[in-house]
Amino acid sequence: MNYQFHYDQLIAKAKQRVVNSGYTEKHHIVPKSLGGSNAKSNIVELTAREHFLAHMLLAKIHGKGLWQAARMMQNKSKVQNERRSNSRLYEIAKREWANYLKGKKKPSYIGEKIAQSNKGRKASEETKAKMSEVRKGKERFGDPKKWKHTETSKEKMRQAHLLINSGARLPKMYGDDNPMKLAENRAKISAAKTAYWAKKREEKLKQGI
Repeated sequence: MNYQFHYDQLIAKAKQRVVNSGYTEKHHIVPKSLGGSNAKSNIVELTAREHFLAHMLLAKIHGKGLWQAARMMQNKSKVQNERRSNSRLYEIAKREWANYLKGKKKPSYIGEKIAQSNKGRKASEETKAKMSEVRKGKERFGDPKKWKHTETSKEKMRQAHLLINSGARLPKMYGDDNPMKLAENRAKISAAKTAYWAKKREEKLKQGI
């Protein structure tokens, strides 16, 4: 299918429309992500359905990040209070956007937002069980004897949680008070990193990379 032709036809039809008394939305003919501007010549009034179709066609033409715009267009309209697409189109947009994101590093602000949203929340027993199930069978590196926390570590974590739950702030650790500066701990970290990268190199050699 010639998606560009259908897109051009849709825009031309909207431009030729003299008056539309119903609900309309402004649409950038050339998306801003592709260098389009806010000039009047680059903006056209579309119905909600036309606007959704326009973004689906643009995604089909250019792909990549424009699938996100198409996916967002499928949210409920604030004015009409209904979705603008069927399940098939929704699946296409979601799948293509997910494929585009594969292998791309997430921006740092996403992790920060997730951390903020989870702050102060406690996982339910059901969630803990699911997390445990996901981890089962996954390969781990380093010394198996060190995978489980020692009783001393457990007690330190328990005390830290008690402080956090009471609303108090954990003491900051500077200089010699920082356990990460202890020779023993630095040696453990170094050994773990060495084992990790050795395993990675071995996997690449097996794959012929």
